Amino acid sequence: MMTLRLVPHRLMSFVFLASLGWWLEASAAVVNIDFQGVRNVPGPDVPGPVYSGPSAAGVGTSWNGLSADSRLPDGSDDDNLNVSGANLVDDAGISTGVGFAVGPVGGDVCCAAPVADPLDPLALFNDYIFNNSAGNSAGQSPFTITGLGGNATVDLYFYKPSGSVTIEGVELAEFIGELPFTPANTFFSRTFR
Repeated sequence: MMTLRLVPHRLMSFVFLASLGWWLEASAAVVNIDFQGVRNVPGPDVPGPVYSGPSAAGVGTSWNGLSADSRLPDGSDDDNLNVSGANLVDDAGISTGVGFAVGPVGGDVCCAAPVADPLDPLALFNDYIFNNSAGNSAGQSPFTITGLGGNATVDLYFYKPSGSVTIEGVELAEFIGELPFTPANTFFSRTFR
């Protein structure tokens, strides 16, 4: 089990995290997560499709859509969600024993018209999880990755429409890759164990 603490960047009061992917060197697998964030205010939002294009790791097009639905029936929002998934599929769509959990976070859709096409990169970047904004003042939102095995080495990729990503004790490197992934929207940590 790997537990890391996601904290806001010191110059920003929030973190937007559209998606997360990681490369598992021990099994040469890629597991991708597209956070399906939605909320009532402003809105109400409508959930978009789970992205099904390539990842920054450059292989496969299978993604795990994890719901981050802040909407409450009374029209308000719960921005202190625990978002998780188990037995996530790899980039080829094969079920793994890998699990992921993060919280407390809120979910939202930002900045563009609703997306219907799962191949449109906005299906990935338009919805997200956040902390230290709206009704969330968590400070830190720890995430845990389980089911990696004792010998796993992991490259973590963070996709974001804006904001920043900081993980205590982990140095994130600027990502240089192919569109739609750019240094402005993708950060990664190489060979994290």
